[in-house]
Amino acid sequence: MSGPGQSVSPDTLRSAGLFVSADFLSEAVCAELCASMEGAASLTATVARGGRDHVLDTRVRRTRGAILPAELRAPVEAGLAVVRPRLAEHFAVELGDHEAPQFLAYSKGDFFRAHQDNSQDPTLAEFIRRRRVSVVLFLGRQTRFPEPGSYCGGELTFFQLPGLPGEEGLRARLWGRPGLLVAFDSTQLHEVAPVTHGFRGSMVTWYPER
Repeated sequence: MSGPGQSVSPDTLRSAGLFVSADFLSEAVCAELCASMEGAASLTATVARGGRDHVLDTRVRRTRGAILPAELRAPVEAGLAVVRPRLAEHFAVELGDHEAPQFLAYSKGDFFRAHQDNSQDPTLAEFIRRRRVSVVLFLGRQTRFPEPGSYCGGELTFFQLPGLPGEEGLRARLWGRPGLLVAFDSTQLHEVAPVTHGFRGSMVTWYPER
């Protein structure tokens, strides 16, 4: 059981129907990705709204998408191809190829307010409406207090997870650690809390229903 500000366990998330892989990437590969992301060229991340796929609204989402060379992205791409059959079995759905991974660089003060990754709004692009499984891969280590090479804040928070009682079900906070991958239904409401210290690196992608 987790209290305010504490992290839920992987087993708790599994009991709520999420897919969890504790060691999707090695810590060494995660550290290399994070180091590259901090200094990489980047684009400001956007949201989809009102029939448009790329809306800049820093009141809702404030983070950057780092542009990384193919050789750094390769281990992630390879792992995502391997894990797809496991995700398809876990969520009992036939999945197509994942979208291009986004390497998200969160600095102090960055966040992404509560949202869903799938919308049936007919004015939005088909690729958004076809999203079935969302994937988040943590690259850095979250700590309660500032430490070298870590970040504080930035919890991935799930709202109203099915089957979990009390506070956990209403607001389940997951702390990041290198190589931890979490996948969930793209209709699940979730957010990234504001980062209060350090650099939070993560990768996100989505699999459509075939």
